[in-house]
Amino acid sequence: MIALPILISLSMLAQFGNAPETPAADPGSMTGTVIVGLETATVELAHLGPVVAYLECLGKPPLFELPAKSPRIQQKNARFHPDFLVVTRGQTVEMPNDDKIYHNVFSYSKPNAFDLGLYRQGTSRSVKFEHTGVVKLYCSIHESMNGVIFVAPSPYYTRVAKDGSFTIAGVPPGEYQLSIWCERLPVKTVKVEVKSAESTVCEIRVPLGGPTEKKDTSRIGGSSNLSPSSASEGSEGTPTTRSLEGTTRVEVRYAETDCCTPRDQS
Repeated sequence: MIALPILISLSMLAQFGNAPETPAADPGSMTGTVIVGLETATVELAHLGPVVAYLECLGKPPLFELPAKSPRIQQKNARFHPDFLVVTRGQTVEMPNDDKIYHNVFSYSKPNAFDLGLYRQGTSRSVKFEHTGVVKLYCSIHESMNGVIFVAPSPYYTRVAKDGSFTIAGVPPGEYQLSIWCERLPVKTVKVEVKSAESTVCEIRVPLGGPTEKKDTSRIGGSSNLSPSSASEGSEGTPTTRSLEGTTRVEVRYAETDCCTPRDQS
């Protein structure tokens, strides 16, 4: 008497289990141009150092996988190579020592502060970055060594080209905060909407002046008190939007923080 209802229930569950899943929406992209200065006077980005454009989801964060290969910052000729790197929160950065001398890589940048201690040529140590933000790198033995890691909140980021252009591809549809970061400029943010299989186009003008990143004056430190010789081994406007064919355009000018939701006005 009890077996029949159980069989029916299992059959119903099997039918639900075989129901087709809703296909994921095609990703969109974010394309833009960064202009620094006023309309009457602009500054070339090439003179300002690295500029990063990155997206942070304003709703439920989309699921994404971290790259399988860990990024690397080598220590070679008493320099960091590269001296600037962008990674996604949660990634691990390898820091191999390719010099014939010891190095001790460390950072005071909280909450990502770390100290790898002394290690020799041919060895490598790594750091996993769990928090977004700027991480300034130093070596406790070599004052000339310094570098920067920028930890982005998602893999949807890119370096802005010298002409101010950038494209972030493969972005899941949704509402995001687009931020422009440069060590010498105030951070610029704007809300954008990325639509499925569309390209959202954004022009951002970043004013000169205003608050920038607080400078890290901690140049020498770390756990080692060894000298270089003893460590040696061997020798304000209103945002407007308008639609282009297949794109949504957002123009942002002057204001430090702008909020605008692109929409199709066709």
